[in-house]
Amino acid sequence: MKKILISILFVCFVILLSAQSKRNPSNNEQYHYMNFRDAMIFWESFEGADFPPVDWTQIINDSSFTWEKASSFPLDGQYFVHVLYDELDTSKWQNEWLITKSINLVGYQTAILNFYFQMSKYWGIKPYDNYDLYVIAAADGINFTDTIWSEMSTDTSTWSSWEWVNAQVDLTDYVGSSDLKLAFVYYGRDGAEGSIDAVSISTTGGLHDNHSDISQIYPNPVSDFLYLKAPINSQVTIYDLLGNEIYNGIINNNIYRIDFQNYPSGIYIVQLKDKNINKTIKIIKN
Repeated sequence: MKKILISILFVCFVILLSAQSKRNPSNNEQYHYMNFRDAMIFWESFEGADFPPVDWTQIINDSSFTWEKASSFPLDGQYFVHVLYDELDTSKWQNEWLITKSINLVGYQTAILNFYFQMSKYWGIKPYDNYDLYVIAAADGINFTDTIWSEMSTDTSTWSSWEWVNAQVDLTDYVGSSDLKLAFVYYGRDGAEGSIDAVSISTTGGLHDNHSDISQIYPNPVSDFLYLKAPINSQVTIYDLLGNEIYNGIINNNIYRIDFQNYPSGIYIVQLKDKNINKTIKIIKN
């Protein structure tokens, strides 16, 4: 009985220590996240040799603790970017900016920013609120006046410290801008590590979705069967969010049916391709 009690206490201590850690304590196997670059107008997963990436910029207030590439636990590829906290001077405020290149949203109907972030809930939300991650937009590429996202924009009850969490931000208000820039900002004092990876922007109504009138996918959410209406001989591929291909086929009927009954509940990505179509659609399985 004594040995069992000691074992339980040890496990609890390890869990508590991990929650309070200022850096991701794990060296987990990376997520095999599928890249859908060819269906998006903007993609950056920080795999290039240059940092910041070409045409990106930084506002650096502390060169020792600012945005930098890291390789210990990327979501996608071999690298991600993070800011570490200054453990030697916890009274100092950190305010570090990583700014995208110019993004042209002229001619589109909608736009969605998608990225993944990772941080400590213990030091960033509760019981301590010592640091934050923000996305701040500049419609003119100069004046960063609009805070369009923070970690509190997510449902914080659904994720844990040091877990890669998906974030999506509606950029439709910026459609028409020819020089949109987005700043990923780490701000706080005596905080903890903050990271981002796999930044993308997808759109509708422009060059990457100009055949949406001849392809339909329904119902969404799906429970039993998914129906696709697309040109004959189009290729349809379905992935889960870890990038695993779970279905691949060629559309051979005007209404093509895929059996979803045996797939677990969650989010899936449907990719449709032929000589005129190259689009991805997120669907939900109930």
